Amino acid sequence: MEMTDLINLLQRVALDDQIAFAKLYQQCAPKLNGIARLMVRDAEKANEVLHDAFMQIWKNADEYQEHKSEPMTWMSSIVKFRALDLLRKQGRRLEGRFNRLSDEEYLELENTLHWQKENTNTATLSLGMQTCLSQLSGDQKDAVIFAYLYGYSREDIAHIFTTSVNTVKSWLHRGVRNLQQCLTQ
Repeated sequence: MEMTDLINLLQRVALDDQIAFAKLYQQCAPKLNGIARLMVRDAEKANEVLHDAFMQIWKNADEYQEHKSEPMTWMSSIVKFRALDLLRKQGRRLEGRFNRLSDEEYLELENTLHWQKENTNTATLSLGMQTCLSQLSGDQKDAVIFAYLYGYSREDIAHIFTTSVNTVKSWLHRGVRNLQQCLTQ
């Protein structure tokens, strides 16, 4: 969905258009839920964050200003703040944006990137991927996780991190190259 379409939907949501709100949810919920899940590390809690974020979007759609940010950036910020609120409420901290993935998530990333090592068991792959990802810079690691584990486009990642698409391309290029080097050692 194009940015102008999202702006249009947000403008209609500001007028209490429930159909527009449903369309906005349908188009944006998967990506926003991915952000929540990465932050709170729990699918059920991520759904709770997503619900709270969309309630805030519904109530505050009239506050969105297209000259200040793009729609996905604005909505992503709401999700991030709701996730941080939940973590604080639970007495948890976000120590680095996405420091530790579960073994299952590392395997999913490993499969998505099509890196296969013969005669290696699942635990070794997870540990190897975890070790290699931990050696990437924060931005490279985040970009690789968003792109290859969660399927975000370069444009989506640029919106989420409020940077240019070319910067994201550089993060991904260097991150994948570093992972390949690490995994083949």
